[in-house]
Amino acid sequence: MSVQLSLLLLVTAVVGILFDLCQGQSEMTRATALGKIKGIRTLVPGTNSNYVDQFRKIPYAIPPVNELRFQKPKPFGSWEGTLDATTFGASCFQGQSAFFTDVPNKELSEDCLFLNIYVPSNISNDDRLPVMVWIHGGAFLYGQGMFYNASNLASVGNVVVVTLNYRLGIFGFFTLNDPVARGNYGIYDQILALKWVKQNIDSFGGNPDSVTIFGESAGGMSTSLLSLIPSNRGLFHRVISQSGTSNSPCLTVENSHFLSEIVGTSAGCNMSSEADKPSFLDCMRNVPADRLQHIIENVYSSSPEVRFVLGFAPVVDGELFPDQPTRLLSDAYPNHHYFFRSLDLLTGATSGEGSLLFIQLSDPSFQYRYKYNISEGISADFLCNVMAPALSKDYFNSNPKISSMVCDEYSLDPSERLPAQSMRITEGYGDFFLTAPMVDIADIHSDRNGMAKTFVYMHTRINPIHIGPPSPHWFSKSVHADELFYLFGLQQYSNVDVQDLEFSRILMKYWANFARFGYVILSFFDLCLKSIIPVSNDC
Repeated sequence: MSVQLSLLLLVTAVVGILFDLCQGQSEMTRATALGKIKGIRTLVPGTNSNYVDQFRKIPYAIPPVNELRFQKPKPFGSWEGTLDATTFGASCFQGQSAFFTDVPNKELSEDCLFLNIYVPSNISNDDRLPVMVWIHGGAFLYGQGMFYNASNLASVGNVVVVTLNYRLGIFGFFTLNDPVARGNYGIYDQILALKWVKQNIDSFGGNPDSVTIFGESAGGMSTSLLSLIPSNRGLFHRVISQSGTSNSPCLTVENSHFLSEIVGTSAGCNMSSEADKPSFLDCMRNVPADRLQHIIENVYSSSPEVRFVLGFAPVVDGELFPDQPTRLLSDAYPNHHYFFRSLDLLTGATSGEGSLLFIQLSDPSFQYRYKYNISEGISADFLCNVMAPALSKDYFNSNPKISSMVCDEYSLDPSERLPAQSMRITEGYGDFFLTAPMVDIADIHSDRNGMAKTFVYMHTRINPIHIGPPSPHWFSKSVHADELFYLFGLQQYSNVDVQDLEFSRILMKYWANFARFGYVILSFFDLCLKSIIPVSNDC
């Protein structure tokens, strides 16, 4: 090699290093029991001197493709050489979403079972920090771990944060209501990721004996479901369920196996009897993933009715979940009941969970068919003639008395303006699916519980960084998922009010303190001041 070429390579390397430093990041390597891993040391957004080590796209399962599609995940194991964990992996297959668009890697793939780890860079070799494992939301249809940059939370809370992908939609929840294909593969993915954390997080400065699972919406439902599985004992020790609990009426769904069969038939797979189920499953495993996703989108878009059920989601499978979560929460299932009550619990909601309703009802085909305009509001007529009967059909066997009760409870006097009526209807929607179940599960957890602590919160602050499609002018509450940018840090955004930045810091501290101590408070004064109230006390 010539001297000139050697100098050129040296200069190029130095320039690359300087560029990385100017960008606030550099590469670094750790040794783990599975092999060496190369990550990125990066400047925490909004700071000048705080750094976090990020390890991205760590495989925790063998890619669930071909014959492994619609099966429980299998551990990935170790790797050869040094694993490059400097870039994010693909998202699991999913449809288009107004929420999860701004991600570093826009690829969709079945090879998606990765996790990402965020570690404060200033920890010593002897540190064993509390671990927080984030399970993303998205109706079990959308989302990915990389959407949530946990750098600020890891730095402010001095915790190790793990985010993960799990299979979604038909890939995660295909079921034939039969042992040949029970379903719940996405939940099994979450469990395998937690087993990986238990076995390996100490290599990243985390304490495997202090793990908190937290999630929002479908992620909150997931953490709540995971706390009903006694075999999970020891994998985690505290639970945070944000805007979603296992006893929500939409969990667990009754129609997933019908939907699975509809998609399969549309894909050219036939099943005329019970004996055909194995061959039907084999056929489904050979359908290209993008074709399956395309068929699903067509099935959803062709539905002519307003419905209030999840499509592909967790089911009672007779194995992971032997009964409905509402039954598992009761002492009719003592092992499930007491495991749930042995875990410290923090649960809550936003003040405007019903915002999910106008996201669902913004479909132009619905607005045309039912003669309404969501931007103008939701009338009592629409409530009584469309929504209430749909809820009764989906959850109460089309009982007309239930439909009439819903209509009476959430209809205002005709003299009230449409915006007030619209707000009342969204309140009812949020109460039914998210807020009332959250209060109920907190009551079950806290009742004469001497084993663990129960905390409940209500998030009312309206986020300056809006998530998803814009809210109608008549909606004036904190929308579903509004707390997420506070929790993962507003510091990366410009022109954010200093009070919002401080609230973000406090919220991260509360969540990290709960993970560390089982308490969300800095002091009892802060507890009352910030309206984060333990169930057993009255400020």
